[in-house]
This record gives sequence, C-alpha cells and structure tokens, in this order.
Amino acid sequence: NFISKVWSGRETLPITFWLCFIVINGIISFGAGYLAVSNDNNIFTLAAVASNIWAGVGVWNSSTNYQLKKIKEKQPHGWAYAAKVAVVLNFIIIISQAGLLLSAS
Repeated sequence: NFISKVWSGRETLPITFWLCFIVINGIISFGAGYLAVSNDNNIFTLAAVASNIWAGVGVWNSSTNYQLKKIKEKQPHGWAYAAKVAVVLNFIIIISQAGLLLSAS
C-alpha cells in the first residue's frame, strides 16, 4: 500500500518529498496543532509526530534510493542531499518544539 511504499522508500523522491513530506504532513501537523490548541490537549500532537516520522523516514529512504540510482547512471544527485537536509532540519524543529511544550507544562 501507499503508506508502506513511502516508508520503505519505494515511492519516487518528488512524490515522497512534495506530496507526503510537504503537503500531507503539513496538513496533518497543522490540523493536529489546531486541535491541540482549541481543545487545550496536547494528545493531538501525537498525530503530528507520527506523520513527521513517517514522512521523514520515507523521504530519507527515497533519497537514498534516488542517490544510488543516480550514482549508477553517473548523474548528479544533489536533490538527495537537499531532501535529507530538510528532514534533519524538520526533526531539529520538532525536538525544539517538544522542549517548548514540555517546559510550558
């Protein structure tokens, strides 16, 4: 199915990055954040964390597959590095936001 295909990196890098990491993950994270604030309950942030982990792992694995394919074809593979940098920065932001949530409690 689509979820496991993304997780394992078998989906293409553009679909994994733009559709899953940016659009789907963005919608889930925004919705979870809105529900957490409007209901004064941080339990909704678990959906955002799960979505970020799924999309981040998917982008990482897809980037690795993209990179290996491009190396084999002797083509540039800078997009693989760019996608991995985005994933790392996203996880740094998540960890910092988690720290803010925990310190505010």
